[in-house]
Amino acid sequence: MEKEIEKPKATQKEQCIKQIQNFEEKTKKFLLEIKTKDFCKYETGVVQSLASIDKMKEEIKLNENILSDFSYNATMFGIQSSIENSQKNVENSKIEIDSFLSLWNHIKVA
Repeated sequence: MEKEIEKPKATQKEQCIKQIQNFEEKTKKFLLEIKTKDFCKYETGVVQSLASIDKMKEEIKLNENILSDFSYNATMFGIQSSIENSQKNVENSKIEIDSFLSLWNHIKVA
């Protein structure tokens, strides 16, 4: 029985690795794009900046959900280390967005 599933299992593992690599590139690009968004400019103003930050937080939440699925798959195939960079990218994105949110909340109060 084990021999019958070896080839499909290896194929699925390779597909999972490729999907994780693509996701890693997506999260890396997302992290780099944060600093180019409108909420990085003072001229944008509080209201628009906070709205843009909310949209980014929704995207981060989506990335966290995808990451959770990939983490499960990586564990199942014994390739947990393949997901580490994506985890770092998502976590760093959260930190960046939280920093901008704090900044705009401070400006709003001032």
